[in-house]
Amino acid sequence: MNIYINNKKYEVEKHTTYYDIANMFQKDYNEQIFAVKNVKGISELSKYCEENDIIEFIFYSDRVGFEMYIRTAIFLISKCIYENIDTKYNIHSSLKFRHNDSFYISPKESDYIYTDEDVNSIINNLNTIIKNNYKINRTNFDIKDAIRISKDLNNLELSLLLKYLRENYVYLYEVDNFKYIFFEPLLYSTGYIKNVDIQKFHNGIIVSFPKDYPDNKINEFKPNNKIFNVQYEGYKWSEKLKVNSIGLINSSLSNETFNDIVILQESFQETKIGELASNIAKSKKILVFISGPSCSGKTTFSHRLKYHLLALGLHTIQISVDNYFVDRELSPKDEFGNYNFETLKSVDIVTFNNDINKLLKGERVNMPTYNFITGKREYNDNYIELKNDTILLIEGIHCLNNELTYDLDSNDKFLVYISPLSVISIDDLNRIPTSDLRLIRRIVRDYNTRGFSAKDTIKMWNKVRQGEEINIFPYQENADIIFNSSFIYELSILKGHIEPLLFDIDRDEPEYEVARRLLKYLSFFLNANDIAVPKYSILREFIGGSIIKT
Repeated sequence: MNIYINNKKYEVEKHTTYYDIANMFQKDYNEQIFAVKNVKGISELSKYCEENDIIEFIFYSDRVGFEMYIRTAIFLISKCIYENIDTKYNIHSSLKFRHNDSFYISPKESDYIYTDEDVNSIINNLNTIIKNNYKINRTNFDIKDAIRISKDLNNLELSLLLKYLRENYVYLYEVDNFKYIFFEPLLYSTGYIKNVDIQKFHNGIIVSFPKDYPDNKINEFKPNNKIFNVQYEGYKWSEKLKVNSIGLINSSLSNETFNDIVILQESFQETKIGELASNIAKSKKILVFISGPSCSGKTTFSHRLKYHLLALGLHTIQISVDNYFVDRELSPKDEFGNYNFETLKSVDIVTFNNDINKLLKGERVNMPTYNFITGKREYNDNYIELKNDTILLIEGIHCLNNELTYDLDSNDKFLVYISPLSVISIDDLNRIPTSDLRLIRRIVRDYNTRGFSAKDTIKMWNKVRQGEEINIFPYQENADIIFNSSFIYELSILKGHIEPLLFDIDRDEPEYEVARRLLKYLSFFLNANDIAVPKYSILREFIGGSIIKT
């Protein structure tokens, strides 16, 4: 039969696998071939070729390949933990969340702390599994049998997840007598895992991977302790209330307790905003700087904080750093010749610092407004001055970067970082990345407020993420307070808004693979009605219907 690779036709025998094809062409590539992409999507190497297949190879440097590598490594590490720790101490470990570029695994609902001996046993066992290069087998498993097995293993969250899936079967993966269900493909065999770093961390382990290529050196793990503490707090809170997985969220919809979860989550956030306002008041600081990545809910959060400060007798004036953009023709350009509004060099930091210092001295200042249509900064007699019991709420992506506030006294500054640090899990070994949660939020918001299609938003998302990696994430630990703006229930709400937009992307479009991945996540959720979401919720910034005027 005929197949096509790089626009060339090749004749192969029937029952030829993609693994056979990969071996035939591996010599032409520096990277190891992980999988193939054809008209049906991503296929594992163990699958058979089809007549007139048009094949594209997938590597580690592709996001899809990188995710396959991570899933496979986590699968193997889970096997090692189960055999060396969980069965020994009668505990149950799981992947909790992603921290920076690494993955945190620890015991569930247990005070047990991994020892150095435990960690060494994981590493040694993993190295043996990799060296033996066991084939990873996949079978189509009847959903009823999968639910029964998950119950036998006392895995309530997985059994609930499977209960609400509208599928007849799931993929059961097995390696050396260890089995687990995955919803996305794994690598062909254990020998494909070349490089993994495992360290003892907190009460479990942190797992890190190389960037770009599997043979590259893994960067030293440097925890962001403030971020980790907020992630861990969020996870423990959801674990305590038994709402930390999709199966449990779906179950709340079927037994009509979903509204209780919404109220609990909103109450938790309201408490956190109130605590933040109290901390600001106690600090006596006048300048509150707020920063965070795209679709963190900064605008609604700033207004909610304003009301809490007002309840404490403190008035606020809100300032956007965007109004200090230099005129467009003076803006720096990126490597493609496009204006780069993400860089700090696009901000007139001298004028910004001068104006803030004048306000601190009690002077009356005419504040600028940036006209995004003309690309000019304008002055329209918008005079403000600081009076007693007044705080400036200053919002911008560079607000945690000390270069922005180079001439301001640190004793006057209170720094706040906001991000939706998601703790919701698919099951014990599969999680939904925070970046994908933010992308879902952005697609819905862009459609509702800007008329953008899902394809438009996905197309620009990588550029947005690159800007965040440079301008936001390196400074997040500078924050005095980190606020987690995620909701354990939000994907149940967002599902109904975004699915029609994602289904509008055709299979042959470059953005389809991202759309397919997001739709896969969303398929696990039951749909919830917007009416449950309070009109003042941060989530309303994306789905609409907020009573907060911005």
